[in-house]
Amino acid sequence: MWKLLAVTGAALACAACLPKYEQPPLSDSTATIEFSRSANLPIVSWGQELLKLDGLQCGFEERQMVNYDEGSYLLNRNRTTPVRVVGGERAYFALRTVSVANAQVASACQNLVSFDVIPGHRYAMEHRNEGGRCRAHVVDATTGAEPAGLRPELPPKDCG
Repeated sequence: MWKLLAVTGAALACAACLPKYEQPPLSDSTATIEFSRSANLPIVSWGQELLKLDGLQCGFEERQMVNYDEGSYLLNRNRTTPVRVVGGERAYFALRTVSVANAQVASACQNLVSFDVIPGHRYAMEHRNEGGRCRAHVVDATTGAEPAGLRPELPPKDCG
């Protein structure tokens, strides 16, 4: 089992290189993102992460908000992690899922989304594998509806 933990950790090594997201202090101007590890994924050989992007222009920076690998899941059984974000602005997120086989990344997928964050709201986010396709599932848990201005995003083209 420890080998599997190390392998998944290695597959998400890039994630470990990313700067960590720093939550703003709790205030009336913040909102909460609740990122859940997808229930339909096996525990071993899979990892998921939520990243906060500073936009989608060439050279954008991404910061790791939540990282679920099997080690963290097996140690604390945490399936949902809350993270505060600044409200009153458009926010950009990347949701990633990675699977590992034979010490190699077997598959990986990513979805980019953005929406207008409303202060005081809670947003439920999950990266789901449905029929072999990854999909970002995002709900404004305060209203039960889609977040204001929710849209899928494309990565910037040819920044070379």
